[in-house]
Amino acid sequence: MTSLLIGVVLIPILVIMWLAVAEAATAPIRRRRIQERLRAGAWIAPTTAVLGTVLLYPTAYSVVKSFYGANGSSFVGFDNYTYIFTDSTVLGVLKNNLIWVVLFTVATTGVGLVVAICADRVRYERLAMTLVMLPTAISLSATAVIFQLMYRYQPADAKQTGTVSALAALIPGVGSQAWVQNPSLSTYSIIFASVWVHAGIATVILSAAVKAVPAELVEAARVDGANGLRVMRHVTLPALWPTIVVVGTTEVIYALKVFDIIYIMTGGSYDSDVISTHVYTELFLANDLGHASALAVFLVVLVMPIVAFNIRQLRK
Repeated sequence: MTSLLIGVVLIPILVIMWLAVAEAATAPIRRRRIQERLRAGAWIAPTTAVLGTVLLYPTAYSVVKSFYGANGSSFVGFDNYTYIFTDSTVLGVLKNNLIWVVLFTVATTGVGLVVAICADRVRYERLAMTLVMLPTAISLSATAVIFQLMYRYQPADAKQTGTVSALAALIPGVGSQAWVQNPSLSTYSIIFASVWVHAGIATVILSAAVKAVPAELVEAARVDGANGLRVMRHVTLPALWPTIVVVGTTEVIYALKVFDIIYIMTGGSYDSDVISTHVYTELFLANDLGHASALAVFLVVLVMPIVAFNIRQLRK
């Protein structure tokens, strides 16, 4: 309750008082350029303070603690970072994250691209886009619960109650599987659930890009005798490439920091652990602040170049 009052009442009041004082202090300044700079600095100061408290301080704290031991008091140098690249468990975690980055990004972007192009050519485009977008209204927590029920597995001689297991049992040579509990299938099963949720956003963004392709280029290609595939290859896809890159890099960022759906569906068990869930395990279950901080810093280092690249692409 105290934190709620501070966040909802006290902080807004302090910000308003700060801005009122800043406006009163800068109003008498006659030089307009100096006045504008001081006003801009005063208005941006509260945001900078919040970002520094919420983002910069925890990041700096993690960097410092990544050079200390499990209790955060004994200096160990780069031992925690050496642990990331030498421990067999962490190497398996990195492998799973690589699978996420490649498979999730390709699947989500690919599904979005195919649906966007195909839906643009049919009369029932609005219905198709609505159906694709519906899963995005569902939270990842709810998605995890839904797919846990769909993946529910019963012994081979029992009636399958999970949708996916029941359908798989009808396919000769496949049969029902322990989709989540099987270490060789768990990561791929969770990725499928995530693609189901995220494909809608990728489809909407790519659909807007498809509609922005100049009609003159398409018509000129058709006049020159190009069929549908050639038009797509030589006209549509090159025009869509900047948008595809933005969507792809956005999905890469999500794949690197994915946590909630894995935590709810498996908790990182059954060989489905990734960097984010392993940070949680190290910090809250193993009580190892040094390993958790090093993994968190390593994740930030992985994500930041992709974020910077994505920002440049968005500006273009």
